[in-house]
Amino acid sequence: MTVIDISGLLAEGLAAHQAGRLAEAEQRYRRALTTDPANPDALHLIGVVALQNGRPADAAASVQQAISVAPGQPTYWNTLGVAQQAEGRLDDAADSFARAVELAPAYADGWVNLAAIHQQRGDRPAEAAALERVTALQPANALAWSQRGMLAYAADRLNEACDCFREAAALQPDAAGAWSNLGAAQLRLGLLADAEANQRRAVALDPNSIAAWNNLGNVLVARCRWQEAAEVLVGVVQCAPDDPNGWTNFGHALAGLDRYQEAQDAFQHALDLNPSLPAALVGMGDCIQKLQHASAAVSWYERALAIQPDNPDACEHYGVALQTLARLPEAEAMFRRCIALDPERAQIHSAVIFVLDLQEGAEAAAAEERRRWNAHFGRQPGAAPAVHLQDRTPSRRLRVGYVSADFRHHSAAYAILPILRAHDRAQVEVFCYSGVRQSDHVTAQIRSLADGWHDVAQLNDDELAALIRYDRIDILVDLSGHSGDNRLTVFAHEPAPVQVTAWGYAASTGLNTMRYFLADAVVVPPEARTAYSEEVISLPSVLCYEAPPYLPRLTQLPAASRGYVTFGAFNRLPKVSDDAVATWGKVLAAVPTARLLLKCSGADISPERERLLARLAGAGIAPERVTLLGSTPHPDHLAAHAEIDIMLDTFPQSGGITTLDALVMGVPVVTLLGERVPGRVSASFLTTLGLSDLVTSTPRQYVEIAARLAGDLPRLQHERATLRERLYASPIGNAPLYTRAVEAIYQQLWQRWLAEDTAADPQAEVA
Repeated sequence: MTVIDISGLLAEGLAAHQAGRLAEAEQRYRRALTTDPANPDALHLIGVVALQNGRPADAAASVQQAISVAPGQPTYWNTLGVAQQAEGRLDDAADSFARAVELAPAYADGWVNLAAIHQQRGDRPAEAAALERVTALQPANALAWSQRGMLAYAADRLNEACDCFREAAALQPDAAGAWSNLGAAQLRLGLLADAEANQRRAVALDPNSIAAWNNLGNVLVARCRWQEAAEVLVGVVQCAPDDPNGWTNFGHALAGLDRYQEAQDAFQHALDLNPSLPAALVGMGDCIQKLQHASAAVSWYERALAIQPDNPDACEHYGVALQTLARLPEAEAMFRRCIALDPERAQIHSAVIFVLDLQEGAEAAAAEERRRWNAHFGRQPGAAPAVHLQDRTPSRRLRVGYVSADFRHHSAAYAILPILRAHDRAQVEVFCYSGVRQSDHVTAQIRSLADGWHDVAQLNDDELAALIRYDRIDILVDLSGHSGDNRLTVFAHEPAPVQVTAWGYAASTGLNTMRYFLADAVVVPPEARTAYSEEVISLPSVLCYEAPPYLPRLTQLPAASRGYVTFGAFNRLPKVSDDAVATWGKVLAAVPTARLLLKCSGADISPERERLLARLAGAGIAPERVTLLGSTPHPDHLAAHAEIDIMLDTFPQSGGITTLDALVMGVPVVTLLGERVPGRVSASFLTTLGLSDLVTSTPRQYVEIAARLAGDLPRLQHERATLRERLYASPIGNAPLYTRAVEAIYQQLWQRWLAEDTAADPQAEVA
């Protein structure tokens, strides 16, 4: 009898198998089974050959026979899982791989396969857990680190994603993809400089990587370097015209250059390729809003949210459009939805505060929202106090920094311009930290008035705070409050010893590191100051006004030639509250011959025109008594005052620069004194100018005074002829006088800080 050497046959089979001679290997394995039909190794290896020959069902059957004989072999379970995966039996495969690693927890190949099957099944948490075991067992597995990073990125665990991508890049420093992925995660964390550096490294390693170039363009968009971004991304769409993401990013770059029609075309290209791409839908909405109006943009944001309800960008942009349309409760709800999706968006927390400040009866809610904002983004309890290394010479020239995203054609810029012009450079060195994303002629004016200028829209909070510290700013002034693109989170870092909010936003920040709020005794009367998180310091007037060089000449009173009075309302649409409209209806009822000219963005565009007319009609104002005008360039806006006899202010939020524009054009303003700062600004101007009789305390009184004024043409003619010169003679219109008072306050606050700092640290030197 011939004795068959089974171990020898298996060894011969393995040698043939490893040499790629699969038929010969299978022959040896089957011959071994003729002697030992239950030999598990032979059964397993026959299954491996079947798998390699594309027969996964045969492979699974053979390996299952091996497992029935030797169920404790992890490699058998692993091979069975591979066969089941090839058959499409994903759940069975997952169970088999799980059994393999249960039997051998250090079996790296089993964990790799388990991660892959979970990826195929869409079970991201299980995939992540498996990959974590892979990298623990195989720390040099760059692919596993990269896959871990992708999962963390998709789950918004961005710091973890960066750590994983760094490991992958360190293991494969010549792999462009690892560096590009790292840059993408850093972009979402706001680490823009690092993100750009790594994207540039990626494109240097692989100049043909469209993905890396696309990512670089995306970073440049985030850094507001629109022209560079457009130059990079035009190459992306030329090389990959079928990539909707490239067209979307290109659209954002063009929009940043104010090339909205071209941007719209780019977004349309993206949507032609992928009609369900939320980022392109949101971008299209933004372009429509710029080219037409917010009312036309709404449907695009709604489409984006219908496709992806948890898209925070769509919620944010939709909320802004609703706010523009004065649909304030809806805007608030949309901003809150955005916060629920992305709680770290400080700007959207601010947007909720901004909208609440515009709503009647929302005082308590606005105060509570400020407390929440500060609890989330302000200095945390127990945090180490900020250290400032200022030159403590008491009488030296102060370094004053102004922080704003509105150093452009914007009312906030016109409020600070006269102060910047009038600053005594022997007393104050001026630094401007500009968050403007697209500069204009006003930006150029302000830049020319600054001793130090920094474009900071692309800087994250840590970078901007570090820059302010490097500049050794003594007095840091916020000009935005909770308006758009504010940098209040930088003030939470306390980069300057004295921090002040003033002029840009007529309300408290609620921030615990904002020490002072500059106002006046009308805007914030003494009895109301305990409600502010800041200490309120009184100015001669809440604002200083500088008339533009194109200020039109004064005209005759329109009512003198028309025989009837024309009331005007020129504030932004979100300020036009239902209560204000109802009161205007009573004014026109009290003056039956009067007309109303309402001028604001969107008032001349359907459906906002129809919505406004319906609101006015609901207040009893017939359409034939109303003229609606949209927004215009500022010279035309000023010229439109020639059609107005009396301006009706909005409430609960009054006018600001809009009121001063009316007064300088000789048009008196009737205002209702509000409970909070945003509703008291017009009253401040009128009081300073000796027109406190036009400041009312109730809607009924508002109607009475407006009607009485409409019947007093001699007074209206007097105001028309004299208001401009009275404004120029007052602290409101006398920039040098006003600015000396501001500088005196700065010195007072500086001296106070020196005294406090010395008391807290007796070792601090004061020269």
